[in-house]
Amino acid sequence: MRKVLVSTLEKKLKTWQKRLKLDSWNIKIVYRHCGKNNAARVEYCEPVEKTAIVAICPTYYNRKGYNVSWTIDSLIVHELLHIEMWKEVEALPTAVKSRKKFQEFEEYLCDRYAKIIVDMNKRRS
Repeated sequence: MRKVLVSTLEKKLKTWQKRLKLDSWNIKIVYRHCGKNNAARVEYCEPVEKTAIVAICPTYYNRKGYNVSWTIDSLIVHELLHIEMWKEVEALPTAVKSRKKFQEFEEYLCDRYAKIIVDMNKRRS
């Protein structure tokens, strides 16, 4: 089961990388615990080298209270949007980046646009 899921995630990652014009990036998916309330997170991102690692929490979808409106596609697009924004965010002063309101705003943007992008893609298909 896990091998099927990994291959599915990798296939979806490649599809969304291409759609979001990130196909020149070397992005890997790994299974790791991502924190108490996270389904996934960008663990490493190097915009100059165009490499990134996205960690997916394998048990997240079995948690009580999980928001079922999130699909695997939405999750992948959300993390790819973080990667797209990484270079700009990293250029900001630490005092700005570390503010909780800024972090919440970045999450809001990635959430909102991931759902919009995935919904638009569904309508196109």
